[in-house]
Amino acid sequence: MKRQLISSVLVTMSFFALTSGMERPCWATQTSPPVQVTDYFGTVTEVTLGVEDNGRIHVVWAGTPDGTFDYVLYYSTSTDGLTWSPAYLLSDGGHARIAVDDVHDRVHIIYAGGGKINHRTVVNGVVSPETVLDVQVDDVFVVAPEIDVDQSSGDAYALWVRADFVYPATFVPVYSHWDGTSWSAPASPSGDDNDMWDTIAVGDDGTVLVAGVDAYDRVKAIYSTDGLTFGSIETVSGSYPPGEEDGDIWAIWAPFDQTFHIVTDHFLYPGSSEVYHFVRDPASGAWSAPENLTVGSTDGWSAPRYIGSVAGVPYLYASWLEVDTLADFVAFQARTANASALGEIHTVGDDFADFNVGMGTTTRFASFLDANGTPHAAVGAYENVSLGVFYQRLDAPPAPFDGIFADGFESAGFSMWSLTVQ
Repeated sequence: MKRQLISSVLVTMSFFALTSGMERPCWATQTSPPVQVTDYFGTVTEVTLGVEDNGRIHVVWAGTPDGTFDYVLYYSTSTDGLTWSPAYLLSDGGHARIAVDDVHDRVHIIYAGGGKINHRTVVNGVVSPETVLDVQVDDVFVVAPEIDVDQSSGDAYALWVRADFVYPATFVPVYSHWDGTSWSAPASPSGDDNDMWDTIAVGDDGTVLVAGVDAYDRVKAIYSTDGLTFGSIETVSGSYPPGEEDGDIWAIWAPFDQTFHIVTDHFLYPGSSEVYHFVRDPASGAWSAPENLTVGSTDGWSAPRYIGSVAGVPYLYASWLEVDTLADFVAFQARTANASALGEIHTVGDDFADFNVGMGTTTRFASFLDANGTPHAAVGAYENVSLGVFYQRLDAPPAPFDGIFADGFESAGFSMWSLTVQ
């Protein structure tokens, strides 16, 4: 969490999926060209994305509009990806997150701004008034909100941090539950203010998982069967060899296997990282050994930014940073994978670049897997001549293939749920 709070992560992406094996595929042309989101012009420092099952797209971004020095947060929506609503000013601030509730045709937006943790809902493109969940008190800031939704009940669950940066700095995570009407009083999920929790995921059966990286860089989690009270701490990863540690972390509930998944930014000193993936056994509560999802990519940095799963689609979808500074390589990439194979790497950034939407080391990216298994992407064009936010809908990712990944990259076994295939 400390790394998330004090560092700005440059975001380039790769995607993977867990799906059935087929012959070696080729990525198809994108289904829509990039479209500029609304009439916003200015820098973009972060962007997030969500898509409802009715096709309505939601984009939230933070940046500084041309001609101003204000750092603000905007929202825009579209029903077809072509025509967008005017930029709606949410607040100053940032760290926005979107959670989509397809059962109740509702979208949640949570963000930090104005010294507060703020929540809004969107129904049919109409943004609700702001609800304040927590406020800064003296030197204790409220930061880094996360949110997820129970797809059966529509209840929302939020996690954020009360951060006191005055030495010795303290970071206290707090948790709140929304029952459709009001939010519960913020409280520590584990009952111990010294525990660090960074991410939250909600099952479609009312279960909730909160996970984080402790002071010893070990991944841990706590699990709730009712969304109200949590059990004892579960060990996700043990101690690593010297020079290795887990940093940023994301968790999701995956409908296709009815359990929780975690991905982490796994650092390998002195100068590289991988994306590690863990799966929770729903019967025992035990976690799988870590799987490296970036095998066959560069020898540089790989940092996760998104992991998604939807009902009826038998795969996961994740995004991560892929940068090799020695090779001067920065790319927005995609790939698929299942329990026995990884798919070839697709440079999604080229789809944007083909339409003169350039990529750069400070370009911000977001991705989302919709209810049909279609991936969507948005970029905050920080370094473009035409500054702004661009959106693109992509074809569904192809199935993975066995053997060599692509053009001389090594092959490797990929194990999941205690299944190992070489």
